[in-house]
Parts: sequence; C-alpha cells; structure tokens
Amino acid sequence: YKDDIFSEFNKRYLKRLSEDMFKQAEQKDIEQFILEKYGWKIRVQHDYFIATQDINAKYIWLRRMEPDRWVSVWEMKGDASDLTLDSLIKTRDKVLGKYYQGDWVDRDETYLMNVEFSGHPASKVVGIWQNDSLYVGGPFRTYAFKDSLSSKIYYVDIAVMAPDKQVKPFLD
Repeated sequence: YKDDIFSEFNKRYLKRLSEDMFKQAEQKDIEQFILEKYGWKIRVQHDYFIATQDINAKYIWLRRMEPDRWVSVWEMKGDASDLTLDSLIKTRDKVLGKYYQGDWVDRDETYLMNVEFSGHPASKVVGIWQNDSLYVGGPFRTYAFKDSLSSKIYYVDIAVMAPDKQVKPFLD
C-alpha cells in the first residue's frame, strides 16, 4: 500500500499548500488581465508581479522575490514530436534564454516524466537551469501539453533561485 499511502499524504500536503498560498490575498486584476490578453487563467499570489510579457509571442513571466521564484507560460504551434525531452529542452533554452538573459538547461541533471496537468496528459521536465553570465542557477520544472482542439502546445515553467533554502515547496 506504499503508493496509496504516499498519494494520500501528497494530496493532503498539496491541499494545505494551495490554501496557504492564497491565504493573504490573490491578485484578481492580474488574473483578469492575463485572461483577456492571453486567453487562459492562472491564479496569482499576493506578491507576484509581471516581470516580462510579450503578447505577440504569447509569453508572460510572473515573478516573486525572496526567495526568487517564478512561473512563465507561453504557447507555440507544435505536435506530439515537440514533447520529447530533447525538444522540450531546446524549446526552453530558446525561449527562456531570451527572456531570462541566457539561462540554459543542464542536460545531465534533467529528465522527463509523463504526468497530468490540469486534466491534460502532459510532459514534465525536471532539472537544473544555469546562467553563466549571472553566475546563478537552480531547479526548474517545465510542464508541456498539447491543446486537443488546436495545434498549440502550452508550456508552464516554474523555477527557483534560493541557494540557502529548501526549495521543494516553491516547486510544488
């Protein structure tokens, strides 16, 4: 029963985490802006801000400081062949290298999982990002899933830079 026990504890942990995340406040104005400009919804905690946006490229970066963590979401045309580990790393390096001033994925510390994301079958890349020009890095997770009604792939990327902290809750 170990998998069932772990699953039950994890569900309860994630429920508590979700409640704690929005206990102080939720930024409905930013959520509405994203819905109107990008056509999808995301809940935004009280102290996140829009760090960068590119409406034409369908890209937005939400960031929170101390510790430094962020979520980026973008969409691109694609198909199932774009959901391989190699393709996902190349896409992340290309897109986030542009917006994050040269970030790249350490391929030796990265792997792919098949998961569910918001009710969609998805690919999840788990790994380490680095930025040689800024001398920083940390863990990241990228979720990618294909929209069944179009030829779009949505990417949701979360990352942390907190060298002196336990980063697990920031990535859940």
